[in-house]
Amino acid sequence: MNPKRIWANVGVENIARTQDFYQALGFKLNGNPVNDLVSFLFGDDEFVIHFFEKEKLKTSLEGNLSDLSRGNEIMFTLSAESKDEFDRWIEEIKKAEQEIEALKKGAPERINKRGATVLIDLAD
Repeated sequence: MNPKRIWANVGVENIARTQDFYQALGFKLNGNPVNDLVSFLFGDDEFVIHFFEKEKLKTSLEGNLSDLSRGNEIMFTLSAESKDEFDRWIEEIKKAEQEIEALKKGAPERINKRGATVLIDLAD
């Protein structure tokens, strides 16, 4: 098997908030967002991640989604050139999170640092 491309499909609670967050970090939109989907290109190879509204993804999967309050579902690892670059990314993430929180009151997005890993959970 030798697929030409692979991409990720992730379920989120709020498409607009997800779009605002990743655009605030400077990621490039992949196509035009719609009510139940926003898609971004990541990295030099333009890895595609589609962020689907959870109910839409559930329908496509023909099954239930994981309960993320009980654990993590997926983790992507980003390659930084240096510790300084990693630290800059952390600051950019925190700034984007604060800007989104200023626009939306309610359950905050969470950023957890575990070693050199940053987990970004945009679900409520």
